[in-house]
Amino acid sequence: MVIKIFSENDTLCIENNLQVREQIKESSGIGLANIVQRYALLTKKNVFIEKSEDYFKVKLPVLSSKSNTFSVIPENKNESYERAQKRVKEIKSFYSNLISYCIIIPFLVIINLLTTPENIWFFFPMLGWGIGVAAHGMSVFAIGKKWEEKRSGRFLKNNTNNKF
Repeated sequence: MVIKIFSENDTLCIENNLQVREQIKESSGIGLANIVQRYALLTKKNVFIEKSEDYFKVKLPVLSSKSNTFSVIPENKNESYERAQKRVKEIKSFYSNLISYCIIIPFLVIINLLTTPENIWFFFPMLGWGIGVAAHGMSVFAIGKKWEEKRSGRFLKNNTNNKF
């Protein structure tokens, strides 16, 4: 295989001698399609692909200036409100769970002690539900999205500082 890379009329040309090979039809041209799509994000200039019996050539437009395609979009007040509303729902859900636990478990204790005092079974729902309430509280207050973001940032910082 012979590959030539050269500049021609404000394009970068990549040319190689054509070597036909057996390949799966579904994957044929996916790499080139990906390149064309990504160039379309950066410029309105076209990517040209030429194919003959002897060679295969791709002409990429030379990007001459910085593209303003990617810009930071400031957070919308509506998005902030939606995030705050979601957080309030999470907290409300936890407190509803906790209140239900505090109301129902004493009833189960009373029912157990009045009906079968020799067989203490209320510990099982109390323990299971209690673990669930504790996990719910941890996810809402301790190990939520902010905790995940902090941990990710810490790992990222450690990995960039410990490069060999």
